[in-house]
Amino acid sequence: MTLSTTRRLAATLLAAAAVAGCAGVPRTSLQADWANPQLAGTKFSKIVIVTVSDFEFGQRIFQDQLAARLQAAGVNAVPSHRFFSATGQRQREELRRIIAEAGADGVIFARAASTETVRQQQADVAGGVPLATTMGLYSVWTGMGVGVAGIGVVAAPSAVVTADTTTDVYLFEVKGEKLVWSARTRTTNSDQGNLTPLVSGIVNVVVEAMKRDRVI
Repeated sequence: MTLSTTRRLAATLLAAAAVAGCAGVPRTSLQADWANPQLAGTKFSKIVIVTVSDFEFGQRIFQDQLAARLQAAGVNAVPSHRFFSATGQRQREELRRIIAEAGADGVIFARAASTETVRQQQADVAGGVPLATTMGLYSVWTGMGVGVAGIGVVAAPSAVVTADTTTDVYLFEVKGEKLVWSARTRTTNSDQGNLTPLVSGIVNVVVEAMKRDRVI
């Protein structure tokens, strides 16, 4: 084997190793977003952030990071730090109380749903979350369901190599109970690495999308 051939082989192996190394890194991308044209330019004096999950630690990280990023963008956003392991009629009044106590005129809902394979993930996105839903604030909340994973938490995979997580985010106005904006993100390899930087990747994508859509 000549020296040039050896160098080419080494370069090829290094490139392959780099690709393999990146394959296991969590990466978040925007899958879909929607802004209500009838509520364009809506400004909020205070937004409260509510997450749906039974994973308290992950929710706290997500709420704190999203609140901090929104505050840095000039938005008065506060984490609710109230955790719901279920949604439904009995939780509706509790949600009303939290929003009233916060003195908020806007509310952000965030929930994560997990899948185990890329193929299942793509089918889920194709089915889609009703981004332009006509359902009101509390109706969407009631229908969110109990079977949701925590932010950055994925069910243990069975005979799969990677796991992906989709995160749905909704921004509602409280007074009219109408949807102002919504988005869905997808995080690949969400079962890899530490939770805090993984959540940071989701939050960054969400905030940048909100800026681009001019809802903040």
